[in-house]
Amino acid sequence: SAEMSACISDTAGNLLYYFVSLDTFDTDLGSGFNLGRIYDAQNRVIENGDGLNVNSSYSNGGVFVPHPTLSNRHLLFTLSPTLPFDSLGIPMAIYYHVIEKNKGVSKVIEKNRLLYLNPLAERLAAIRHQNGRDWWIIAHELDTKRFIKFLLTDKGVEGPLYQTIGSFALNDGIGEFGVSLSGELIASTGYNGSSSG
Repeated sequence: SAEMSACISDTAGNLLYYFVSLDTFDTDLGSGFNLGRIYDAQNRVIENGDGLNVNSSYSNGGVFVPHPTLSNRHLLFTLSPTLPFDSLGIPMAIYYHVIEKNKGVSKVIEKNRLLYLNPLAERLAAIRHQNGRDWWIIAHELDTKRFIKFLLTDKGVEGPLYQTIGSFALNDGIGEFGVSLSGELIASTGYNGSSSG
């Protein structure tokens, strides 16, 4: 994989799925672009688990979460440029993909579902809601102090919700961020060693 990858394990730490991004060239588009694949713990691409919209150079551009109530489902959220891919590779979209496991067979049942479309920094994170069931998916707008949040519940993905916080504006888009387990803190890094929290 290039920079962009993600994985998820069960509560005992056993690997369930991992995701990698691949550099590809499309002769129809006449340009390079990136596709992602989801693998199971036996290193097999799961059914319908290829062709995911991604960009391989986003270091913090993919995150798995378990479904809040269905134990046989997981979701993967990814950042991607839009088609046709812009020449700068700036994240312009958040997509999600739904994985379901039945009778030992894993399959992507929803793929490349567009969730959000607007310039973004290459940062994506997830943290469990205080209710212990739902999940927050967090991204950051490019060149602003505004965070974009989505709430994954048993009814689906709700949002976007916006929150302007912090003393920084990410002006390059490159970097990573992470959320503390308590959900109270978020730390962000930027290009050329800049960081904020």
